[in-house]
Amino acid sequence: MNEKLLYPSRDLLREFASKILVISLFICANITLLQTVHAQDGAALHQENCIACHAAMTGGDGSVLYTRDDRGVKSLDALSKQVDRCQSSLGLAWSNDQISSVQQYLNNSYYKF
Repeated sequence: MNEKLLYPSRDLLREFASKILVISLFICANITLLQTVHAQDGAALHQENCIACHAAMTGGDGSVLYTRDDRGVKSLDALSKQVDRCQSSLGLAWSNDQISSVQQYLNNSYYKF
């Protein structure tokens, strides 16, 4: 049996660990970038479809629905359900990705769950 395979050198282990670290950092950077793009899509959908209705409901700044003390949304799951309810009541027929992007935008901007 090959001794090097059973007992790899420290240099080989360091090289392997370095490669794993670089790959991990690359994956994390891409995930962060994708989340940012996803939230930007949600911001656009929110601006186009939600904020006018919320402004009409509140008589002004529609974002107060997200920041008021007695808000009904208290978890990420509840936020997703509320976004789905709102888009459904407006007849928007958003995909799950669109619902998720608006949820992510609202969470990043207001809720921070």
